[in-house]
Amino acid sequence: MSEYMIMTDSTVDLPKEYLTEELGVPYIPLTYLIDGQSYEDMIGLTGEEFFAKVRAGSMPTTSQINPEQAREALEPYLKEGKDILYIAFSSGLSGTYNSIRMAAEELQEEYPERKLIVIDSLCACMGEGLLVYKAVQMKRAGKSLEEVAAWVEENKLHIMHNVTIDDLFHLHRGGRVSKASAIVGTMIQIKPIIHMDDHGELKVIGKERGRKKALTHIVDMAVKQSEGWDNDIVMITHGDCKEDAEFVARQGRQLKELLQQAGADAEVLEAFRQENAVFPFSAESRILMYLMNAQAITYEQYQEIYESYMKRNQYLYLFEMAPRTFGETWGEQHILKLFPAFVKATKENMVSVYPDFDGEFDLWIPEIRVEVKACRANDTKAGGSLASRAYLHSEAIANGFKYHYQQLKPSCCDVFIWIGVCRDELIYWVLTSEELQRTGKLGSQHRNENTGIAGAAVFEGQVFMTEEELRPFLVSEKDVLNVVKKKGR
Repeated sequence: MSEYMIMTDSTVDLPKEYLTEELGVPYIPLTYLIDGQSYEDMIGLTGEEFFAKVRAGSMPTTSQINPEQAREALEPYLKEGKDILYIAFSSGLSGTYNSIRMAAEELQEEYPERKLIVIDSLCACMGEGLLVYKAVQMKRAGKSLEEVAAWVEENKLHIMHNVTIDDLFHLHRGGRVSKASAIVGTMIQIKPIIHMDDHGELKVIGKERGRKKALTHIVDMAVKQSEGWDNDIVMITHGDCKEDAEFVARQGRQLKELLQQAGADAEVLEAFRQENAVFPFSAESRILMYLMNAQAITYEQYQEIYESYMKRNQYLYLFEMAPRTFGETWGEQHILKLFPAFVKATKENMVSVYPDFDGEFDLWIPEIRVEVKACRANDTKAGGSLASRAYLHSEAIANGFKYHYQQLKPSCCDVFIWIGVCRDELIYWVLTSEELQRTGKLGSQHRNENTGIAGAAVFEGQVFMTEEELRPFLVSEKDVLNVVKKKGR
């Protein structure tokens, strides 16, 4: 059996290093034009740079691989005595396949002793990448060029592409939707659901209201589409929205975790996949209901597993909030909901007490200025999204997690309420400005500016403290208000 190469083009969406070094697959780069400058795919702009330009309104245009480029890329391997299997970008989206095919036909005449097979994948992005990945695995298992090519042809329409798009204005700029549709769709949070049809073309097959619903929808589609098939790998690609990709990945991991807790086997999983009912509950509850219906677990076991899961994850949603949303709004609103006696400090309601008030503290209770800070406990050494790194309270203690509270101005408030957020528990500490300074933990930060009341220069700092160090200031949730009143006096 002659040695052969598997080749593809840059549209596979696999990282360049993984594609060339790990899989050993050479590729031909497509080119694109943006802001008047031409780049080679995988070689030019980074993903972050590219999408930053797109978000700013730039409209890239692409160029297919031409026959001359294809010939230059293929011929060196033929000269080395190697055969080639080329898996090409969908002909429904680009003329690249035809260019590769034309170059291959010419080269085949010049190198009749070599084999050169070009396959129209009818796939795009990581769907094409998955097909390339499977072909490489077969080659490493000892399959011949002909065997791999036959498998790719037979299975290329079994690659499922599920896509959702967040920004309708980009579709408008590309001429896919009208300006009116883009405006209205954006206002009501319409997210199209797209898939690759059997002609290798992108088709809109549905829509959802809201980003998370759209992402959950494409996961559900994948589960349904995989019925009856042996699936050992799922690939997730994204356009500079890593947290969304991690959210999709978590859906699969949560399902696996719950199934394992329930002791469910493959038959139960298959029964779950075949169900099509919709419950007005969380995804976790729905999964467990399926398991109970399949008699894999009893009602008592359902209650136990569900309650255990929810108890361990009841505050996980707080880790999915953006830093600014969490830091500036959640903590204050949480305390106001718990204790209506507090008043949100504003220029309007502080004018009689502090005529020059400019947001120096968050909440007010007669004669007591209160500042609220919150910090989420997580594994700072691990990768991935904040939610995927969220600590249980016991884990935060065991790992000596240091809660970080910043923009602390002791001269601008009387009492601090600090909230520690773990995925299963909220912890509260109440301390006066004097107590804060006596800890010896208050250090300066990069924002150490002269800010304060009525133009007075004040120190602004930050602390990093473990729970052990914070223990003197620990209070129960129900006692927060009373301790604030006591210490504020």
